[in-house]
Amino acid sequence: MKARFKYRIYPTPGQKYRLAKLFGCVCCATLREGVVWNDSLACSQEKYKSGEKKSYLSELQKQFITQAKKTEYREWLSEVSVIPLQQSLNNLNQADQNFFQLGTFHATSLGKRKGKPVKPPKFKSRKSKQTAKFTLRGFKIHQDKVSLSSLNKLQIIWSRELPTISEARLLAKFLLLGNILQERRQEVLSSITVIKDSANRYFLSFVVEINPETLPQSELSVGIDLGIKTFATLSNGEKVDAPKVLKKRIKKYRKLSKSLSKKTRRFKRYEKARLRVAKFHAKLKDTRTDFQHKLSTEIIYQNQTIVLEYLNVSGMVKKRCDPTTTLALALGKLLCKRQLLCKRQVASGQIPRRRKTQAIGSRVGVRRKGMLTKRGNADQERERAPRDRKSSRTISDLGWRKFRKFLEAKGEKYGRDFRVISRWEPTSQKCSCCGFHGGKLDFSVREWECLNCGSKHDRDENAAINILVAGGHSETLNGRGGKLNPPPSPLGRGVRGVGPAAYETSTRRGAKAQ
Repeated sequence: MKARFKYRIYPTPGQKYRLAKLFGCVCCATLREGVVWNDSLACSQEKYKSGEKKSYLSELQKQFITQAKKTEYREWLSEVSVIPLQQSLNNLNQADQNFFQLGTFHATSLGKRKGKPVKPPKFKSRKSKQTAKFTLRGFKIHQDKVSLSSLNKLQIIWSRELPTISEARLLAKFLLLGNILQERRQEVLSSITVIKDSANRYFLSFVVEINPETLPQSELSVGIDLGIKTFATLSNGEKVDAPKVLKKRIKKYRKLSKSLSKKTRRFKRYEKARLRVAKFHAKLKDTRTDFQHKLSTEIIYQNQTIVLEYLNVSGMVKKRCDPTTTLALALGKLLCKRQLLCKRQVASGQIPRRRKTQAIGSRVGVRRKGMLTKRGNADQERERAPRDRKSSRTISDLGWRKFRKFLEAKGEKYGRDFRVISRWEPTSQKCSCCGFHGGKLDFSVREWECLNCGSKHDRDENAAINILVAGGHSETLNGRGGKLNPPPSPLGRGVRGVGPAAYETSTRRGAKAQ
């Protein structure tokens, strides 16, 4: 399997200048890699509209790289390495293939891929992510530096050992076999990408072929319920608090955003303020990623089977328009339609002219003191909007989807069984002891009691147990449940029945039911 290893690099001012040439942010008003991408994409779109046959990859490279260097308005392409330009065309060719093969609704319905259909490739701009990809013949790895094509040795910080490279480095150091490192890296490394983020940080990303590691078998299985107040609640009763990195620094974020909004674009002060905001977001992202990496690794190492509930995160954080703006637009459309209708009726003599204004106002429900809707006054609608924005910001700050991605990747790497159940499973409404469906609960209800068996549940812990049961890793409905009260006796109220069912259940804490 392939894995990506990312390392921080610190280029010198001269190397930054050459990288800026490559990225296209300093010497030219357009993206250098994007020039090749945009030119070839425009050519492909014109041929597609005219019905002509699509050009091959070799023809595109010859036309937009080799021949373009000889022209006056593209001669500066020879100042940078040709490898990233070729990789740009390779990426465009792959994007076209993905769109025509997997970009239709039939591809999703036939089971070729999951999720939404692939969209067609778009034109790049200077605001796009700045990357440059090099293949094997475009870089060399030294003891503490990395050389790229048309660039000197870049200082790199080896925060962790690159797989299978550490052995070759030791041989090259002690046995003085300099070629071993170069030969060994060609066996496992496939490409390297230079990345510059919005905070002006530079990284090198290696794509390495690794062998999956198989951890010792574990008899434990866990169900995970993700939440807002508690980031993750495990079926064994453990709760992990959410870091909420943005909530703790929301005042600083508002201060930086306010300072940025007062600056004028294309000025140095605006760029300084933008850089402060970018560094702030980069720090939040690193803190959140570090927390999720540590938690996912701990869960993968301890459990053989991990069950998670599918959450529609994009639907939860979907932005809602201001109700007053939506009402104004809707009323404007209704007024225009009503005015046209009234003009026709007045012209035909169906209604008198003095009733024109009254007819317009009566049909759309407009009043002088306010606008009425089916849900109520517009002021009440305006009060609901901040709550939606606040919850959306909190959910985005948690990063549920990224945590699921980490669990999937590490489960595949270490040979663990990772499962995802449907989001329509009523995990919070079902009793984990007897399976009784108690109905929908309000978000403010954190604990509830089952009306059937009388067991008391913590909302999140009960949901985590039901997630584990839905994943197929519980022998009985109450095999991992909480304390179960004896069933009521048919002899009368207040008298507990003593039957076989009272002795069949046990708790996960090892205490036997009475």
